[in-house]
Amino acid sequence: MTNDNFNFLRHAYYGVDSTSTFSINPGDDQMYQTAKKFKCLGLITEAIEEGGYQFVAPIVRVILGSRLFNSRTSLTQSTGDFDNFLLLSIERMRSLILLNSLSRNISESARLIERQLQTEWLLAATTAIPLGSSINPDVGSVYGARGYLDFYIDGLNWCVGIMREGKMMADLIDHFDREGKHSNIPFARWAIIDFRHKSTAPKKLESNVWYALYADDYKTITVRRQGHEDMVLILCGDGFLSPFQST
Repeated sequence: MTNDNFNFLRHAYYGVDSTSTFSINPGDDQMYQTAKKFKCLGLITEAIEEGGYQFVAPIVRVILGSRLFNSRTSLTQSTGDFDNFLLLSIERMRSLILLNSLSRNISESARLIERQLQTEWLLAATTAIPLGSSINPDVGSVYGARGYLDFYIDGLNWCVGIMREGKMMADLIDHFDREGKHSNIPFARWAIIDFRHKSTAPKKLESNVWYALYADDYKTITVRRQGHEDMVLILCGDGFLSPFQST
């Protein structure tokens, strides 16, 4: 699916109300044009409420939900490809696995250790990565780098670092500098995902850092980025229907 389709469906599923209606801001031209396309395809219809839309049938809602939470990223050769991949990789993590994990640091309010977050992110990311690419952990030596990168997406030259609670943030950012430990690794885009408890939100936002602020039950993660509005993601890896089943 394209980035526009992913963004539209995410907006629709997260914004649906008790009457199965979601709204579209007519000022958002891209979202509005995508809504028109879905309407022409017979997938959504206008609701009685002005500016509101509904899926044409419950089965359509289920099928499109499956596409949203199971499809891989489609490459559009735009900067949105990498961002959309990262959103999906976080969104598809499993909240129950994180909640029940024994991989915790008992000295820091029972926060999860970094390896658990890396493992869960990798599993989720493999469901979203574009076809023809692969995720490689601990890349460095083959390029003569002085350090090991957490994850490298081969074929796209995307780099992802995983950290927790802001530990050694400055050092990790420095690794991507021109003279840093990762400088020999060819990369087109890079980002650091900093998983933090919601109570430890950063006071300053660094560029290329995705602050993933998780709730106590790990069911939601708020993504905070420099120059972007906060985005609340519902973790769907335990089963994409769970947040959206009709009551």
